[in-house]
Amino acid sequence: MRRILMLVTVALALVACGEGEPMPDRDVDTLTRWSAAYKPVAADMLATSEALADDQLDAAGTALTRVKPKLGAAEAQVRALQSPAVRETLTDYMRITRRTITAFDAFLAHLRTNPDDRRARIRVQSELRDANQELFDADSKIRDRIFDHADEAQEQRLDQVIPLPAVA
Repeated sequence: MRRILMLVTVALALVACGEGEPMPDRDVDTLTRWSAAYKPVAADMLATSEALADDQLDAAGTALTRVKPKLGAAEAQVRALQSPAVRETLTDYMRITRRTITAFDAFLAHLRTNPDDRRARIRVQSELRDANQELFDADSKIRDRIFDHADEAQEQRLDQVIPLPAVA
C-alpha cells in the first residue's frame, strides 16, 4: 500500500511539472503581431551582416539605424503577452537580439575608428561571433519553447507565424 501511495504521489508530481495550461488565445494574436514586427528586425540584421561582409560600412550603419526603432516595436508586443512563461521566453530572445545588435554596432564603430588595432578587432569580432552564436542557438529553440505553451489549435495558428529554425 505504501508503495502504491508513493507511486501515485510521484505520478502527481510529474503531472504538475508538465506544460500546464495553454497560453491564452490573446497571446497567439500577440505572437502573430510580434512575428510581423520581428521580421524587419531580422531583415535589417541580415542586411547589416551582408554589408559588413562586403566592407560596406555606410550600408551597415544605415541598416543598424533602421533596426533600432523596429526592435522597440517587437519588444512592445513581448511586453503585451499575458502568459509569463511565453513572455519570459521572448524577453530572453529579445535580449539576445539586442546583444547581437550591440555587437554589430561595436564592430562597425571599430572598423570606422580604429581598424588597424588588431587586439580591438579580435575582441569585437569575438563578441560578435559569440552573440551571433547565442542568437542562432535561441532561434533553433524558440519555436519549440513557444509551442510548449500552446494547444493543438494554437500550434496550427502559429505554424506559419513562427517558422522552423534555419539550418546552418
